[in-house]
Amino acid sequence: MISKINRTNLLVAITMSTVLLGCQTTTVDERANAEAMEAEVNQQDVLTFFNWQLKRLNGENVGKGENGKPLSVKFDTATNKVTGYAGCNNYCGSFSVSETNLTIGHLAMTRKFCSNTAELESRFAKTMTQVKRFEYLDNELHLKNSNEETVAVLAK
Repeated sequence: MISKINRTNLLVAITMSTVLLGCQTTTVDERANAEAMEAEVNQQDVLTFFNWQLKRLNGENVGKGENGKPLSVKFDTATNKVTGYAGCNNYCGSFSVSETNLTIGHLAMTRKFCSNTAELESRFAKTMTQVKRFEYLDNELHLKNSNEETVAVLAK
């Protein structure tokens, strides 16, 4: 008969091995890349496949934010929330999407001050609220305003 301590140790060992077997070495973005390549992706699905990084804002190349961290955008169509990093602060907001029409609401940000990126953050937040449409071209997400001008380019 197995003692109570041995039974507990056996249960812990089984649980840990099950957890470890479920671990994978690929990242979320690597899996998303593979899924996007294997499946024919519609325009709305591409929003949620990746944690997008800002490449260009109003035609200008964008560098990294504080501590070398890239500005990022993540869309969650299940909750219609957009989240990310704006160069110094994290942000969140709401969005609505219909076909290739995309509207992003006001972005709420944490309140950390970074003098090196304050101007970039302000331009980023303002630009995001001007987005009216998106287009997926050449592995990039192009965000466009009401005049069909590309105001932001996001890369995987």
